[in-house]
Amino acid sequence: MARSRVLSGTVERRRLPGGLTGAAAALGLTACGVSESDDNASDGDSKETSGATTRSLETDNGTVKVPENPKRVVVLENYDALMLLDLGIVPVGIPDGAANPQLLPADSYEQLKDVATIGAPETPNSQAIATLKPDLIIDQFYKEKSAPLKTIAPVA
Repeated sequence: MARSRVLSGTVERRRLPGGLTGAAAALGLTACGVSESDDNASDGDSKETSGATTRSLETDNGTVKVPENPKRVVVLENYDALMLLDLGIVPVGIPDGAANPQLLPADSYEQLKDVATIGAPETPNSQAIATLKPDLIIDQFYKEKSAPLKTIAPVA
């Protein structure tokens, strides 16, 4: 029987909706049904912007242009790292403490143990994130704190 990827302990009331929002955002990145919001786009095709193909992703905080196939994703919350692993994506940056062998299944820990850390979940270090050169930054809870990160990469 496979072990659950859910961290042990009680789930705080504010984290459950945030986790669901993050899962929806991550699934939206891989979904075929995300369409371009630009009226000039033909048949909902993706657009080429400065050498990278992007799509418009509807989020709770508005529309964000994201790479069609992001390769370098930084997450600002521990749960986001686990959701990406479920999608087959290993993030290039995770919060401190996300790779904890006592809380994670062995396979998840093995994938995350050597990933660079970007500071505490509530206080991301923009310099550490910038050095990773991410294509996309995923944030669930900290809209105000992640707003400056938009100069590094799109934040969804």
